[in-house]
Amino acid sequence: MFGIIALWTTLSYPLIVRTGSVIVDGFQSLGAVAGASSPGALRWPMLGGFLAYDQTWGFHWIGWPLLRSLLLPVLPWNSTIDLGICCIIWGGMAWVLFRMVRRYEGQLVAFSVAITALIAPGFIVAAQSYRPEIPTAFALVMALSLWNQSSPFKRSLCFLLCAILPTLHPLGLLVPGAWCGFDFLVGWKREGFIRAFRFATIRALPLLLGCGLLVVWFVSRPLAWTQFKMNLESQRMMIDGLGTGYATFFRWGLGSLGSVPLIVLLGTSAVFGLWRITRSFRSSDNAETDAVVLAAVGVVIALGFNILAKNPNSLHVVAILPLAAWLFVSAIRTVSPRLSGISFLVPLGFAWCVFLALPIKQGVSLSKHRGVGYRDELTAGLKSLPETRCVLIPVAMWEAAVSVPDSATSYRFSTFPNLMSNSQRADYERMLLAETLPGDLLVWDALQDYGGIFNFVTSTALRHQVIRPMDDGAAWERLPDLMLQTVYTKNQTAVFEVYRKR
Repeated sequence: MFGIIALWTTLSYPLIVRTGSVIVDGFQSLGAVAGASSPGALRWPMLGGFLAYDQTWGFHWIGWPLLRSLLLPVLPWNSTIDLGICCIIWGGMAWVLFRMVRRYEGQLVAFSVAITALIAPGFIVAAQSYRPEIPTAFALVMALSLWNQSSPFKRSLCFLLCAILPTLHPLGLLVPGAWCGFDFLVGWKREGFIRAFRFATIRALPLLLGCGLLVVWFVSRPLAWTQFKMNLESQRMMIDGLGTGYATFFRWGLGSLGSVPLIVLLGTSAVFGLWRITRSFRSSDNAETDAVVLAAVGVVIALGFNILAKNPNSLHVVAILPLAAWLFVSAIRTVSPRLSGISFLVPLGFAWCVFLALPIKQGVSLSKHRGVGYRDELTAGLKSLPETRCVLIPVAMWEAAVSVPDSATSYRFSTFPNLMSNSQRADYERMLLAETLPGDLLVWDALQDYGGIFNFVTSTALRHQVIRPMDDGAAWERLPDLMLQTVYTKNQTAVFEVYRKR
């Protein structure tokens, strides 16, 4: 199994590095680490003094950036290194999942579950943006494997993981919190309220500690708390702007033909998970509270939360894909009673072929472009610009700007690189314009002119509010465009306009 995991991570790594477009999510996930002045000193210097982002960072959950920043003295941030870290973490998740499932259902099922989790649709897209769901998935699988262990060391490790999980992702609190609640309900039925409540309270202590760590972080950093609240307000503005009710969850990411494999995986696992949970309550056998039932609880509660919260970003569910993979394989075995031994791998193999459609497509594209990656093109394009004091860049160039070792040139975003109200975005751009000098360059991404990836919500679009060089020829001189040769994403522009301040 270890060899297969190593082979998959080796093959998926070039796809992740070379075929992924650079979008908002990546900067939101680890941009604070790339700009950190030291371990723990998270910040976004490319925003200058706007809302003190150059001093502190509180834009999102702090767990993954903070943990990654602790490695900076020995492992400085680098896009190719950090994308490799994502692959290693996902491979580690598959290994832990394999060993856990093997305890319950044997070698063959464990092998099938691990393979399903490795190639589950959603991982490659999440890895291309360093998303926190990847370490969250690993921590959830590890915590589940230790959940009912009696060894003091394993219980201590489970405690530590559950304390970290709430800082990594909202589902890092919700899923183990649901496990605690389920244990309480089952224990109440079998052992009485008092013993069940006492046991569930002990289980919940590390989760409360993790929430306390978040509170301490933001209380000790008032500026970071202001930034965090602004992000929450912008997220709510975006969700309200979609105006599709609970179906919003299916609006973005789950509304295209390419997401059919993800819907099949999640839908099958959720239905089967509900059946396992129901059967567990009806059974008096303690085995029914084993890890597979807790996995079902995690999948059902996570999907229900995302739908009820009208969360349009389906990548959040990457955190529970390993749990869904276990339920998916179990569902195939359950509905195929005539299949025994290795025979049940026939329908599962068909599912694997469907799951591999995206990696195969990306591999073909990579071969077509002779291994040239979009990130390489962006970096080369930025380096080709005339020397100057300051370059205003779109969010698509944040990795390229970090990778250019030129202290004589400073790089700033030409507009706020994430969700924000129009008035706040205009405030940032006016501050930036006041600081620009003759000779400064601006790289214009036409995609952002249409709101970027948020173009269906005008109140939070990435559209510039003040800075529009094509409308002000007296202030900006047009230079030759940056032409990129490779395009792996349909909506990603391959031409960047360049302007110089007169």
